[in-house]
Amino acid sequence: MLPHADVFAGMLLWDASFTPAVSRAWAEWTAAVPESVTSTPRVLHLPPLPELPPLLSGRSVAVIDGAILETDDRAEELLRPLRDLAPEIDTFGRFPSAALVRVHMDPPQPTPAVTRHRMLTSLPEGAVAAFVAASEDPGLFVAELRHLGGAAARPAPDAGAVSAAVDDHIGVAALVGTACPRTKSRMPGMDGRARPPRRRKDRNMTTTALVPLASTASMRYGGLIVVMLLSFFLVTAEFLPNGVLTEMALSLGITPGQAGQTVTVTALAGLLVASTVGLLLPRLDRRSLLMGAAAAATVSNLVVALVLSLVAILIARFLLGAAISAFWAMSITVAARLASPDRIGRAVMFGSAGVSLATVAGVPIGVALSEALDWRVAFLLIGIATALVGVAVRLALPPVPPAAASSLRLLVDTLRRPGVGGGMAGHVLIVLGHFVAYTYVRLSLERIPDVDAGTIVLLLALFGVGGLVGNVVVGVIVDRAFGRLAVVGPLVIALAIGVVVLFPATVAVAGAAAVWGFFFSSWLIIVNTWVGHRMPDRLEAGGSLAVTGFQLAIMIAAGVGGIFVDTIGVVPVDVIGIVLLVVGAALFGLSLNARRAQAALGR
Repeated sequence: MLPHADVFAGMLLWDASFTPAVSRAWAEWTAAVPESVTSTPRVLHLPPLPELPPLLSGRSVAVIDGAILETDDRAEELLRPLRDLAPEIDTFGRFPSAALVRVHMDPPQPTPAVTRHRMLTSLPEGAVAAFVAASEDPGLFVAELRHLGGAAARPAPDAGAVSAAVDDHIGVAALVGTACPRTKSRMPGMDGRARPPRRRKDRNMTTTALVPLASTASMRYGGLIVVMLLSFFLVTAEFLPNGVLTEMALSLGITPGQAGQTVTVTALAGLLVASTVGLLLPRLDRRSLLMGAAAAATVSNLVVALVLSLVAILIARFLLGAAISAFWAMSITVAARLASPDRIGRAVMFGSAGVSLATVAGVPIGVALSEALDWRVAFLLIGIATALVGVAVRLALPPVPPAAASSLRLLVDTLRRPGVGGGMAGHVLIVLGHFVAYTYVRLSLERIPDVDAGTIVLLLALFGVGGLVGNVVVGVIVDRAFGRLAVVGPLVIALAIGVVVLFPATVAVAGAAAVWGFFFSSWLIIVNTWVGHRMPDRLEAGGSLAVTGFQLAIMIAAGVGGIFVDTIGVVPVDVIGIVLLVVGAALFGLSLNARRAQAALGR
């Protein structure tokens, strides 16, 4: 019906304590924006309902949503004054025009309410203050102002007795909705040329809400299990060199440090692909992308198993890194397609469970196969299994359309949000500290007196068992405690590595390995939860940044760590890992308060 196939639209959200500043800024903003912009500021007092995300349930928030008929660059420029107020959530982007009905995020079914409203032809400071005062009533479900103007403000010839809704472009309609008919709310002082309604409209039906409250669909467990299997084989192939480092070095005639570069090149590919896969393939169905990742991993494992050239193996491992990063960058988007919004955390845990299973069973079984047969046989079997899972992806997963178009600017803008940049830096240091020690864990375990290959396999399995338990335990409490876990977990990992260094005895190292696995294998859940709370409107962008940081850390750990292992030995490398974990935990902890500090500064 409109000559626009798509439109720049979305929502900004703050805590309700920002209502005065947001309302004043919006009033000034609407006085300057062109007719191509329409918007609605709202204050919502949300009930503590299980259907709502934990970030919103039982909370009061200030929201501005709207649509802009401009180019992306011009729309970004127009939004800058509002974005300078550091919203918690920012969903603005390019959407099909048909999706405009979802921008206000009304539930599909009518919701009973009592409403009062006034038509305004101007918005003086007194009216803004009255709106803020009225919105503070916790008995209200929503208080909002609706930005009119444009054609509605221009009298049309032969339009009848009322030829325009308002007198100028700034004209707004103020509406206060109540969640309960017994609640009486007034808007004192909002008289600025107010017009009473022509007919009684104090009682009507409204569908104002922040998120859809429709009944949720069941989870697609078949698809989630296939995703778990794919992550299992990808991670097994990624970290199998850690367990067969000595055998690979002897077979290829290289040093253990050089063999460790098979992990470095995998991480390098991940670093390059994680942040760009969404940009390079913006329209490709994400199910097809996962199938491509499985195919690439299959080719990689077969090349590693069959060729003798280190250069060819490094190229194949680069291909594996690209596949892994494509998988993880899209994992949250795929999880959201396979589960209803209130169960997305549980869906994400399936991918993390695949990681834990890889450390519990995949890598240890691969090491056992390399001891009994040959390390190349292990890669060959993993390649065959990955190919089968790729077929299962096509059969078990529904089509997964890509998220809204991404861009480097969007990634940078996400990184600049309060607390996000510091949190990502802490994330990189924590993963770096872990992998500096874990990449060469085989050499650390060989320091145990009279240790044999079977004992090393058992210790690696204990790391995986700890990780599997950690996924379950942390998954239960992470929504309530992810901030504390993000600090305590890395510190405990540093302590566990210290035990491996200072007490190289089988019993002590066994306990340390289990604790180490418990906290690091759950790190992906912690980081994904942090992404969900800090950037729920940009899951694909946040996921790409987290994976990029993860792969950057692995690449540095394997590359620099390999040089240090060959020159100064494994113990100093472990100490470096401990220091990085402690610094990363401190930095992540400081970043968690960044948004709160920004809010206090803004007030």
